[in-house]
Amino acid sequence: MKKNIAKLLVLVIAISLFSGCANKNKIGDELKTIKLWSGYCMIAEDELEMEKSEWILTKLVDKYNEIQDDIRVEFSYFDDDDVMLQTLKASVAEGKDIPDIVVVQSGVYLEDLKDIFTPINNYLSEDYKSSTRYWETTTFSDEIYGYPTTGANVTYFAYNKALINQVGLDFENNPPTTVEEFLSACETIKAKGIVPITAGDYECNDFFSTLVSKWWMQDTGVDSIKQHGSNKTSFSSDQGFINACSIVQDMWNAGYIINDYVTNEDTVSDLADGKAAMYNSFVFELGLLEDAMGENLGILLVPDLSASCINPGLSLGSCNQCMSITRSSSYKEDCARFIEWLLNRENSIELYKKYKGLPIRKDISLKDLGWDGNEYYTKIYPCVENIATYPEYMVMGIGDLADTYYTYGPQLITGEISPSHYAELLDQANQ
Repeated sequence: MKKNIAKLLVLVIAISLFSGCANKNKIGDELKTIKLWSGYCMIAEDELEMEKSEWILTKLVDKYNEIQDDIRVEFSYFDDDDVMLQTLKASVAEGKDIPDIVVVQSGVYLEDLKDIFTPINNYLSEDYKSSTRYWETTTFSDEIYGYPTTGANVTYFAYNKALINQVGLDFENNPPTTVEEFLSACETIKAKGIVPITAGDYECNDFFSTLVSKWWMQDTGVDSIKQHGSNKTSFSSDQGFINACSIVQDMWNAGYIINDYVTNEDTVSDLADGKAAMYNSFVFELGLLEDAMGENLGILLVPDLSASCINPGLSLGSCNQCMSITRSSSYKEDCARFIEWLLNRENSIELYKKYKGLPIRKDISLKDLGWDGNEYYTKIYPCVENIATYPEYMVMGIGDLADTYYTYGPQLITGEISPSHYAELLDQANQ
């Protein structure tokens, strides 16, 4: 009898010790709950037509929860990033229902929210940091405020191979590499009765922001452009900005841009149907273009300003989203471990395959993604080593300056306002 009692006591003690170890990270008897908020940027286009439970992000969160004894991640989706941001600010102001992790736009947008998010320098593992690119998009005064995520984006010109060949140009073997060569190609296309470029003033107006941004950066330089953000220099005195705006406006005046640009929303079909020869697009749209055009799709990297410009070979895009941890979170270390698990090599491969973004992890190749035989990704992939974020993300943030930049951009292109007037409007908004 005594032996049985002794055995029972040993068993009870063992169970108690095991339970203590299993629950060592619990707060009392409760699981740690990490609240994750994300907008559309971590959801693929086709996933929006599925049940949330079928989304890859949902599945990865569920997988993480299954392997945790003491942590549960709750994922909330917002179909409008502005609503998510306003809800976040309201929650912080009220001091309740504040999420632990938020997927937010990086660059100056993130910088504007530094009071909400915590620096992650003390939580970020060195192995993870060394394996990932684009920390400059989330770093301010040597403090890192977010994990770059969702993959890198790169802008380029998609072109209709049949039309380009029809006018006697050879973009595959002899692509235009400077503005001068590009404008010459546009003139050749136009002379054959074909519209050189289709574009549309919708969403972020990639045509306007890409061309103005790249050629502006290659003339003025990134460091000088950043001075606009602190109002140390004016747009009116920035000749590189004026020049870039003038080039794009001259393209309109020369008839190189489709005439319904301001109202056009059929850019992909314009290109696929032969209504125009080129369309300024981006990596996340590549799958849509492939489906629409098949082997008739060609890729042209956006030409440099000139052969002697600043930073030749520069591409626009970078990684414009990150996962940030709120200052109010009680589980910052746990949040960091979850994010690094979510964005590890294995999971990132699955995420990139779904989002079609270029890898921000240095240890993932095109072969890992099954894209090594794809002529389009093969041409675009080298750009990851020389990508810059859009200047407006560097200096404009959220507010009057950004609103002015996008609102008056189409009027600049179509000649309703001059480049100098556009610069004056930006200076007024930057006061």
